[in-house]
Amino acid sequence: MLKKLAAFLLACVIPTAALAGCSGNTGGEPVNFGYPIDEMPEHLDPTIADTLSERTIIANCMEGLVRSDADGNIVPGVAETINVSDDGKTYEFKLRQNAKWHVFSDENYFPEGFDNRITARDFVFALRRALDPAMACPDAERFYAIRNAEAVHTGTLTTDQLGVRASDDYTLIIELEQATQDFLSLLTLSAAMPCSEAFFNSTGGRYGLELELMMYNGPYYLSRWDRDSGSVTIVRNVDYVGENPPSANRITFTIDSDEASRYNLVSDGTYDAAVLGAAATADIGSRTRMTVERRENMVWGICINTQDEIMADQNMRLALFNALDPSALEMPDTMASQAYGVIPPSCRIGASAYRDAAGQADLISFDAEKARSFWEQAKTALEVDSVSLKLLCTKEYENQMKRLIQGCQSVFGIAVSIGLESVDEAAFQKRIADGDYQIAFAPVSAETALPSTFLKQFVSGADGNIFRYKSDIYDDLVSQALAGAGAAVIRRAESHLIQNGVMYPMYTQASSFVQAKNVSGIYLSPVDGTPSFINAQRSK
Repeated sequence: MLKKLAAFLLACVIPTAALAGCSGNTGGEPVNFGYPIDEMPEHLDPTIADTLSERTIIANCMEGLVRSDADGNIVPGVAETINVSDDGKTYEFKLRQNAKWHVFSDENYFPEGFDNRITARDFVFALRRALDPAMACPDAERFYAIRNAEAVHTGTLTTDQLGVRASDDYTLIIELEQATQDFLSLLTLSAAMPCSEAFFNSTGGRYGLELELMMYNGPYYLSRWDRDSGSVTIVRNVDYVGENPPSANRITFTIDSDEASRYNLVSDGTYDAAVLGAAATADIGSRTRMTVERRENMVWGICINTQDEIMADQNMRLALFNALDPSALEMPDTMASQAYGVIPPSCRIGASAYRDAAGQADLISFDAEKARSFWEQAKTALEVDSVSLKLLCTKEYENQMKRLIQGCQSVFGIAVSIGLESVDEAAFQKRIADGDYQIAFAPVSAETALPSTFLKQFVSGADGNIFRYKSDIYDDLVSQALAGAGAAVIRRAESHLIQNGVMYPMYTQASSFVQAKNVSGIYLSPVDGTPSFINAQRSK
């Protein structure tokens, strides 16, 4: 039996006052906005979009079955209503019958009699593409909760066996392997955006590579993609029929990855919003011209390169972790709070903070006796009597790391020598990314609010695995988490990283989303961190 999703229906009610502001400012005149992105998008095919810049453009030009609002609530997108089975494993989406594609393309790419309605088949085709192993979709594993998704993605089954089907033009059925609390949030990701199979086929394999090789159904559409000047412009989509009409007239995205530049240009109003790190916003409290939203999306701690000849030994790693006593240190001003696990506080499960749902991870406390015991085992395995280690950090944290090392030395004596190497920020980031370190005081960050997605970056062979860690046990736990397992499994996965001597979490750090003076309504998606301009406003 299917039941209507009550919370979703409540979200459909848009207050009259909210609709009154759709012009983008209090004067009713069209308003343009500016926003910095890190790099020029290489392509805008939602299925294979990988960078935040690519996802940002797609998030504002495309709309899926649902979208997330400024408070992280799931609100209507192309779907008007959702019915869910009692066991939470079957979703029925009823689509808006007036939703259509905004055609901004050379007519040569459209087959004769092209139907510009958005139908359930557009979502079936999109999700099949996302799970097709030939597409190498970076988000594919996030959709493993869908029935047969993992088997399709690994090539065991064909894409037509995926648990997604259109029962008629405006009814989409999705069947899950198991009830998944965050499933609707996943449908806001780029890979879940609709795709017209007829138009896709007409592009001859070049879908999303040029301005004329895309169609849009979101609040804005791409009007300029200037790779030479380093800017991308999107314009209000007059064909958009969502519950909340877009408020801005035009948004220009400019390539600018320099945080100091971003800070200054938001401050003077050149940019209307930006994401900034802790260092760039240290004195932002004294700036009354900007509004600030802080997100504790980073955890700093002692990180181990597990492929290093010495640190590959688990006993050596655990000897070091048990010898650490950060309680003797003063927390740096740039940090927000003590860390209670590897997963940052910004991550959520459903409507709850992940940490509230899971509790703290299994941490390692200072224990000199245990440290020396693990060291004795490491000596045997490594066939050594002493080792020389090197800890890498930025110059900013040199003094704290010196004191931390001194505490370790008092546990091991001269048998374990730990040197310190401090470098500037640029050199530090390159060394970490290249795996050119042994031990480091470094951060791990969450671009999304999904803890399973955060943990995925550390599975064996992943590009973001700064630890170079390989573990079938950890990989299996993350696979379970991606397939919809709850907080208990996710907690086991993050605790595995700690208890196996991969990362020793110490502090959390916040990044800041800032909006310029008189600007409001721009917000970051809690799922993938993309900015939304659908409610962007500027007051006089």
